[in-house]
Amino acid sequence: MKFEWDNSKATANFKKHGVSFEEAQTVFDNPLAVIFRCAAHSINEYREIIIGNRYEVSY
Repeated sequence: MKFEWDNSKATANFKKHGVSFEEAQTVFDNPLAVIFRCAAHSINEYREIIIGNRYEVSY
C-alpha cells in the first residue's frame, strides 16, 4: 500500500497526537486491525477508520 500526506499536516498531527504518520501507517500491516466505514466524518468522500496496534515484524 502506498501512503501520501502533506508535510504540514504530518507535523501538526505529530504535535497533537504524538504519533508520526510513518508510525501510524504500520497499523495497516497488522492482521488483527479492524477497518470500518466512517460516514460521520465526511459527506463528500468515502472514509474509513482503522483500529489496531502498530505492527512490527521481527526476523
